Amino acid sequence: HGLVYVSSTDGKVYALNAVDGSLVWDFIARDALEASPALQDTVLYVGALDGSFYALNAETGESLWETELSSGVYGSANFAELPTGSGKLILVGCYDNRLYCLDASTGEQRWTYETENYINGTPATDGRRVVFGGCDGNLHIVNVADGSGTGQVSVSSYVPGSAAVADGH
Repeated sequence: HGLVYVSSTDGKVYALNAVDGSLVWDFIARDALEASPALQDTVLYVGALDGSFYALNAETGESLWETELSSGVYGSANFAELPTGSGKLILVGCYDNRLYCLDASTGEQRWTYETENYINGTPATDGRRVVFGGCDGNLHIVNVADGSGTGQVSVSSYVPGSAAVADGH
């Protein structure tokens, strides 16, 4: 869209002109934002430290929907499509120790997966599985369709960053 999107601890999401850096729009959230905004098509998704999670029109900054998660969002969201092709999903970790799967068009919760500690990073996905680290010292592997755990790997330390998935690895 010719824009650069930035979230800020001042509680705003900024859209800046990619050519000259001028402000195009800003959106005021209810709390500070540490998570990077995630863009899919014409929608920008971002979570705040109070657990508010927003879907914004990427061109205008208007709110499309908002949902409340149980705790703060510190990492960016990621996207998946249901294996049946029946909808796009948002995947986002939270400081309530849960990975949330939300319907991308409504914000309605599809499922949650609970860990033993905070989730800081952006979850990775290959469309069938979600892979993410937690502050519980595990790398978690979860089924995208239903949120069931399919495995975990102990890494014996906090995983405050994001996982990556490529070519089945």
